Amino acid sequence: MEKPREPSLYTPNVLYNPADLKKGLEGLKEKHGPDKLARAQKAASLVYEDSDLAGIARLIELEDRYGQAKIRWALDKMEDKSPSNPRRTLPYLIGTIRSPEEGF
Repeated sequence: MEKPREPSLYTPNVLYNPADLKKGLEGLKEKHGPDKLARAQKAASLVYEDSDLAGIARLIELEDRYGQAKIRWALDKMEDKSPSNPRRTLPYLIGTIRSPEEGF
């Protein structure tokens, strides 16, 4: 008989002030441009962190460092995971982007 699956754990995201988020996003838009901000926001939303300003800024930095192709490769790997997969998180996405794996 197969071992029963452990129950899923859900934790709420950190509370944030929508006005502060909007102000911060405007700052990122002015500094990096609307296209780069939109790509970072889309990546953050894939791991349910679309309200994490620091995470969005980090994804922009990673795109600057590793390029769009590497980010797209990491996002493709993340999209293959089930929405309930515990590895579908911002730290895991960042680790995937930073990994030395080739093939993107």
